Amino acid sequence: MGLCVRTDATRFCPHCVVRFGRSERCPQCDERPLDLRIPARRREALQAIARGSLGREMHQAWPLRLVAAWINRAFLPACACAFLVGALQTHALRGGVAGAGIAVLAQIGLILLLLASFFTLTWVRSWFDLLRRPRRDEPSPSAPLALLPPSPEVVPGLAFEGIARQESRSHSPLAHDPCIAYRLVGTAPLGPIDDGAATTFLLETEDGVSTRIEASRCTLEIPVTDTPRALRPDRELTRFLEDRGIFPERGPLHLAEGLLRDGDRVIVEGALAPMEESEGYRGRRETRVLRETLEIPLRIRRVMTENEA
Repeated sequence: MGLCVRTDATRFCPHCVVRFGRSERCPQCDERPLDLRIPARRREALQAIARGSLGREMHQAWPLRLVAAWINRAFLPACACAFLVGALQTHALRGGVAGAGIAVLAQIGLILLLLASFFTLTWVRSWFDLLRRPRRDEPSPSAPLALLPPSPEVVPGLAFEGIARQESRSHSPLAHDPCIAYRLVGTAPLGPIDDGAATTFLLETEDGVSTRIEASRCTLEIPVTDTPRALRPDRELTRFLEDRGIFPERGPLHLAEGLLRDGDRVIVEGALAPMEESEGYRGRRETRVLRETLEIPLRIRRVMTENEA
């Protein structure tokens, strides 16, 4: 497991069979990923994981691309050419209409034949793939779902150190303890687990200025000292795992968690966005706000105590 983890690692690339956060395109192949928070996209992700990699099968989709290109660019010109040939041969408009009709029927027949051949070969190949697997619904163990770590190539932001104070109600998915942020580590049948989540909290610094940390999207660095243990996830944990393509119903889980609690000392690094808030009837005070931007990530690191170190 890495030192850092993204709280929004809900994007999945079916070509590379990797999961990541923050980026709108795959860092490896630059293709648009699937959003695992959408149930239909999760089914596509599970199919891609089960067959190893969609990228190795993309060359077999050339009949579909050929059909799409023919319909968009050549279908109407072919009908027009057939209309002109028929009209010139018969010296009548009726012959041109007949020629265009024959061209339409011929093209539709060729397209249907090509599609039928493609899907038949795909169906036959899928049966051969299933015969080579021990179980029909078991994913390939040679190509598990990989989790890309947060990229270190980012612009550093402003850093503040202080005491974290919980602002909204939140609890951990395993022990259900009150916390500001948590990190899950462990293993699953489809690959390793290293995920986390955080809520907005306040940071008490030595300069006395109130600082709000908008941590819904951030990079967490929270140590996990417990050993992962086998467990059966409840409804809340199942929802969290499914949104990240882990599919807990596929097999046993071994998980452990690390927490960021109210009163822990943290170092927060991010983009500064000043905001004014009203205080009392007429008073106003300025509150610092740290959040993540496209250029500057929000990083939260819990400071280890002497006993933990």
